[in-house]
Amino acid sequence: MHERHLLQLLSGILEWVDPPDAVSKAIENGKSD
Repeated sequence: MHERHLLQLLSGILEWVDPPDAVSKAIENGKSD
């Protein structure tokens, strides 16, 4: 049952490393590709 905690931790790291806008753009680009 650690998956939820890992996902929250990963999300926090991504937000800390990259701005939310950059992450959103990356996700959109990945989906459209």
